[in-house]
Amino acid sequence: MKKIRFQQMLTFLGVWCCAALLGGTLPVTAQKRPAPVPLLHAVQGKPVYEKDSLGNRIPDYSYSGYRLSEVPIPTVENKIVVGTMDGDATNRIQAAIDYVAGLSPDASGFRGAVLLEPGTFRVSRPLRIDASGGVPCCWNRERSG
Repeated sequence: MKKIRFQQMLTFLGVWCCAALLGGTLPVTAQKRPAPVPLLHAVQGKPVYEKDSLGNRIPDYSYSGYRLSEVPIPTVENKIVVGTMDGDATNRIQAAIDYVAGLSPDASGFRGAVLLEPGTFRVSRPLRIDASGGVPCCWNRERSG
């Protein structure tokens, strides 16, 4: 094993010495890398998100939100107010959601809002919204009517 390593070292030194004696350096060629593709670029004015070498892609959140964030959030009438309480508020909030779910939708398709008063609500299990047109809301003095 030592003999092979010694021979490899002699070969390397021999090549290096020859190059030095000839007054030059050994030519080294590097592989050309392909030009990197930007992960985000525009095509016809629209953003295009490319995947990286691992298959990851930047998520496009520009269309998240109500109606793809293309229209303002509508004002929905509060139908029930849920006040804060000590302990678990799950049943109280779920009852309010179920109440609004039982109402008839208006001309815009909304049943109404469940307004949560300012404060902390402890919830012990997931809340279910089984009907469309109900809107859970937090307290807003301008829209608390």
